Amino acid sequence: ATTGPMGYRSQPFQALKPEEMDKEVQAHLKTAFKLAKKREDDVALRFKDDTVKWKGYMPTFLALGNQALKSRHWEQIFAKLGRAYDKDMTLDNLIQWDIFRIK
Repeated sequence: ATTGPMGYRSQPFQALKPEEMDKEVQAHLKTAFKLAKKREDDVALRFKDDTVKWKGYMPTFLALGNQALKSRHWEQIFAKLGRAYDKDMTLDNLIQWDIFRIK
């Protein structure tokens, strides 16, 4: 059983499986668009908007989930964030630290 994208936010980033998350986001995206067509209420539209936002996050999370990344790579990433490397970071931490501004 999966916990959905929101349930992943408090888990340690190193424990996440970005490929599985990506599949789940893709499945949610299909559901969200179908639901938004059927019901144009605030709940359906927010679900769609949130799912589209997560789809935008996924390329970065897939890249960060690469098992070939070593501590030195993480230190470079964190230097761009202006932070010390925190190996116990969560997905929520990365979102709060605006990891998406790094190209």
